[in-house]
Amino acid sequence: MWTSESLKQAALEEWREAVREVAEPVPGQIYLTIDPASVQSVARKVFEEWKARFIISVGTDLREKKGCLEALHIFSLDEDKLFLTLRMEVDPERPELDSITPIIPGAGWAERELQDVMGIRVRGHPDPRRLLLPDDWPEGIHPLRRDVPHNVR
Repeated sequence: MWTSESLKQAALEEWREAVREVAEPVPGQIYLTIDPASVQSVARKVFEEWKARFIISVGTDLREKKGCLEALHIFSLDEDKLFLTLRMEVDPERPELDSITPIIPGAGWAERELQDVMGIRVRGHPDPRRLLLPDDWPEGIHPLRRDVPHNVR
């Protein structure tokens, strides 16, 4: 049985080098900002050993505020009524992140959506085809980035 405090403590002990920040802006919603290079090992532990349920992956364009893109993998520890978000700051000049789909097959479409709409390439994804954007969509235009031209069709 996890509490917010025990989960935060376990994360810090387990991934001392990988965790850059731990936050709980709302009770029961824990954010771990982690080194993007450690996403697979952290996701594996959270999913396989902590038995958290994968919910979704999302992205945010924070280039104006923090100079980065942000990728988030959101998990739920249902029995404990906790949410755990793995937050990775991604370099906008090299927007890449290792795929968690080989570990969590249910993350497949969410990661493909992240590629389409945010332009964060997911390395090692077993099916990197476009998911949302049409085949004739211009390369390099990602509709949820803040700098997307509004006249693209």
